[in-house]
Amino acid sequence: MKNGKEAKIVDTGQLPIEEGDSCEDLGLTNLGSDLDEGDPAVDTGAGSREESGLSDNTTGDESASSTVSVRSLKKARPKKVALKLSATCDTVPAMPHVAVPAKVGKKRGCGKGAPIIYSNGYFYIKSNEFDLKMYIYDEWLIDPPIGIGKVYKMSRTITPSNVGEERDSPVRTMLLLKSWMLWRVRQIHGWIERDDARQRLFTEEADLVLAEIKRLQPQGDGLLGNKEASKMLRGFVPDILGKV
Repeated sequence: MKNGKEAKIVDTGQLPIEEGDSCEDLGLTNLGSDLDEGDPAVDTGAGSREESGLSDNTTGDESASSTVSVRSLKKARPKKVALKLSATCDTVPAMPHVAVPAKVGKKRGCGKGAPIIYSNGYFYIKSNEFDLKMYIYDEWLIDPPIGIGKVYKMSRTITPSNVGEERDSPVRTMLLLKSWMLWRVRQIHGWIERDDARQRLFTEEADLVLAEIKRLQPQGDGLLGNKEASKMLRGFVPDILGKV
């Protein structure tokens, strides 16, 4: 507008919001509203000079232009629509957690940052640089009858080279750790039987240990073919060995 102040219109870059537009139409999801009545509105850039009473005629003397009041300038501003983001938008599903194995090479036995290579909800095995280590999940370390307590060992570490294996093929090591797991849960009498799902799980684990021992046959000693490994196996699951 010549010879007078122009109404300053701030373009927010937003498309005009029309009644009935959903959050998805606007590209907005999973947002709640932080605006209350009286909060600053978002300028949509949609306005009408005709509604303000101002014409496009810029001719006239200076005195006529000066009659435009501040009130007229305010009316000349484009309409504003409050950006009320509905809390009823469909909630965006959480991104699935993807476990990314950490780099191997941490200090021996510390287990920090090492990838988990086995888990059944009660026990898990971490793969360290030189060894494998089985842990009990913290939630099961509470006292019986809910947990299996801390009276007995809470973890077990086995180095593949100590049982005649290469680090990248720890067959005996995995078998021995799972056998230790069975020994550990059996130290709390009746704990496995307390829950039907738990009992089915550890019955299956015992069957898998037996199947793996049979798969490794024939061996010179009828077990794992390594003196140290077979000794540990006899100590962990003597009842299973009677079925081999």
